[in-house]
Amino acid sequence: MAEKKAGSRANNAPGSLRTWLPPAVVFAVMLLVMFWRLGSYPPYFNDMVDQGIHMEVNKVFDHADISNKVNWYWKDMHSSGAYESPLYGMVIELGLRLFGLTLFGVRFFPALIEFWTLILTFFAFRKYFPQYLLLSFILLMALSPWHLLIARSGGIQGFSVSLYLIALSMFVLLIDRKCSVGLAITLPW
Repeated sequence: MAEKKAGSRANNAPGSLRTWLPPAVVFAVMLLVMFWRLGSYPPYFNDMVDQGIHMEVNKVFDHADISNKVNWYWKDMHSSGAYESPLYGMVIELGLRLFGLTLFGVRFFPALIEFWTLILTFFAFRKYFPQYLLLSFILLMALSPWHLLIARSGGIQGFSVSLYLIALSMFVLLIDRKCSVGLAITLPW
């Protein structure tokens, strides 16, 4: 009997490897891409000013002279009240306390939260989509230049994308819970 169980485990191993190897590879690529050179600016940064990501923080954080590199000026540090959000402020403050006043310190926790958010999105939607389709979606989203720019910027925009994906994933995870759906339907809202 023990030999039969051991044989079935041995036959099952290639199937489980085929099941978990592709997500592990995709998650490793996502981790590498999201944290690659997190503490430095990409070369196309000056073109992204209109999207609300400002190179002036390079001057503030790294004391770098940027006067010859850009053709625009710092306008408002608190644009749109982004840094007045207590939740976002706690995420940034934790990075600053651990890593100091550097770009890496500002960007680390928003990038880490976005990485785990993409993993949560994969596990939330895997019941509804084929694995390779879902892995393709997650990988393309993680490698998208706009997503990388927003998620790694250390700005409120990237954090709000993470919160949106977390909320969407939690909603999908709650769809199968009969008592949650039943409770939501029977409440007198």
